[in-house]
Formats: sequence, structure tokens, C-alpha cells
Amino acid sequence: MTASSGPVLYTAAQRSEAAEWFVLIRDESPERDFLQDWLRWMDADEGNRRAFEAVESAWNAAPTRLKPRLPSRAAVESDDYSGEELVRAWLRGQHRVPWWRRWAEMFATGWGATGPRGRRVAFATSIFLVLGLVGYIARQELAGTGAGVFQTKIGEQFEIVLSDGSHVWLGAHSRLSVAYTASRREIRLESGEAYFSVHKDKNWPFVVHSVGGDITAVGTAFDVRVVSNRVSVAVTQGVVSVAPERFRPGPDAAPLRVGSGQQLTIDRENSVEMLVVTASLNPGERARWREGVLVYRDETLRDVVLDLSRYSPQPLTIGDRTAGELRFSGVIYKGAIEEWASALPESFPVTLDREPNGLIIRSH
Repeated sequence: MTASSGPVLYTAAQRSEAAEWFVLIRDESPERDFLQDWLRWMDADEGNRRAFEAVESAWNAAPTRLKPRLPSRAAVESDDYSGEELVRAWLRGQHRVPWWRRWAEMFATGWGATGPRGRRVAFATSIFLVLGLVGYIARQELAGTGAGVFQTKIGEQFEIVLSDGSHVWLGAHSRLSVAYTASRREIRLESGEAYFSVHKDKNWPFVVHSVGGDITAVGTAFDVRVVSNRVSVAVTQGVVSVAPERFRPGPDAAPLRVGSGQQLTIDRENSVEMLVVTASLNPGERARWREGVLVYRDETLRDVVLDLSRYSPQPLTIGDRTAGELRFSGVIYKGAIEEWASALPESFPVTLDREPNGLIIRSH
């Protein structure tokens, strides 16, 4: 497995705390007790240290023209905003409104009289600007850096944490590539299955390309499974927009919206007129493969067997078209695929033949 996107090992809250420490630690002569407090915070959690290093790296990597002038601790303490009124109302009473306080007004518009204790305007504005700078640098570093490629073997699966904080669970015998740009987060699921939990950023769309079309999300969770020429999308949280590669009657047709608890299957061999968004009895059941539980609802035996082949070290194939077109609904445990196949003749008009090249399911 190779990757261009390293794991994120700190939370958004830790990054915000790191930005606060970064603003204060840049004072020319910080007090000894303050430095000790900072060091204790750094040592308290590895995520704290990594978050601070990320903020510091972003600051050092930023062009000088983008760096705001940070106030000293003395300036923060001398700021006469008390937090007892709306920032917007306080600003209206000032004769001069520095640019950084205009930024603060936008940042703190919703604060009331019970706003953050001790959070003064200059300090709050600095935190806001530093965090914005961190996000900007992160995007620039991701843009055009090439694709990270993730690939699993038969029976293997693992979790990936992308650089923007999105999580991807990659299923068995699957291949996925990542190529972020400054405008879009580009993912390509070439084969297999993946479950996505997307970090929300409405200005940075998360697009999954797969056979049959593109799936676009902002902040949501959904599962994508690719079996031969079919791709199915099951949403467990939020809404995704699905744009099939072929539209009828024309190219101006609106993308299909698939919401929480719904799913959609695109079959490249069939007309897109057959595309239907359906509701799932259990919105989270499709993603249970992460627990070793494979769930199928009214799917052809051909597609079920193709999907199971990603998990089974014992080759399993369909021997003829009649057997492949039988419909199957049920639950199969990843560790009991051969047992499931052996029991098929009890419920379906098929036989199971054991041959040197694996198990073959044939119709009577």
C-alpha cells in the first residue's frame, strides 16, 4: 500500500487549542509559568503536540503577505473589550475600527453577553486568522501532489484517515486512489467496496468516481460497492448527489439525490431509465461488512458470488447463466462463506461442484 495522504492524529478541538497556544507563545518574553503550562499541555497528549507542530509548520510555510500581525500578550490584556456585549454592538461604539476587529465582527457575530470568558477581540481574531492560514496551507500542500493508492488483498480490510480528516474503510480485494486538488477532493474506487465518513467542507466537494458515475458529498457517510459493471450506493447519514455517466433523455438532467436510509444501484448494461432510489429497511446494514457481516437484499446470485469472492480464499464461481440470475436475500458471515455455499442446494435449484479450481455453482 502506498499513500500521499498521511493520517490525521489530532482533533479539530486540539488544533484550535494549538492555535491559541501558538498565538500566545509568540510573545517576545513569555513568563516562565506560562511556558511550563504550555509544555504540560504539549506532554498531556500526543495529539496536542502534533496539532501544535501542524500549526507551526503551516505558519512557517505561509508567504509573508498572508501572515497576520499577531498581538502580544500585553496587547491582548490591554484590549478593552470585556465580553459583556455583542462584538458588533461594541464595535459600533468605537471611533476607529482596525481591520482585525472587522474580521473579529464576522468571526464573532453570534456571540452574546455570555460569550467565551476572557476571549478578547484581538486574541479571538488572531486564532481565527491562524486557523484559516492552517487550512489554506493544507489545501495548497494537497493540490497537485499526485494520487495516493490504497489496495487490499482477498480477505483484508483496513481504515484510512485522509489528510482532511475524512475516514475511509476499504473492503477486501479493493483498490482506491486519492488525488486532492485545491478545488475538489478526488477519490476513485476502481474495484471492491469502501465506506466513507466525509469531513464536512461545503467549499471543497468530496467526489467519488466509480463505474457508472460520480458520487458527490459534502459531509456525510455512505457505502459504495463495485461489482463487475454495477455500482451501488447506500447512504447512512446526510445526502449524496449521484451523476450517472449516461443520462436520458439529455445531458442536462439533474443528478439523483440519495438521502440517509436510501440506496441506488447503477447498472452500466441497463438503461438509466431503470435507476430508482429505494429505501433500506436498515440504513446501516450495508456497512456491516466492516464487522464481518455481509448483507444482500434481492441481488442476483451472480453478483453475490462475485462480491463474496473478495473475502474467500477458496475460489467460488457461477457455472451458468440460469444459476447466476437466481435472486438472493440474506446474511452471510465472512468466516463461513464455504458453509453458505454448501447449503445453497437446500434452498435453490443448484448443485455445488468441488473442482481443482474451486467451488462452482451450477443450475440443475
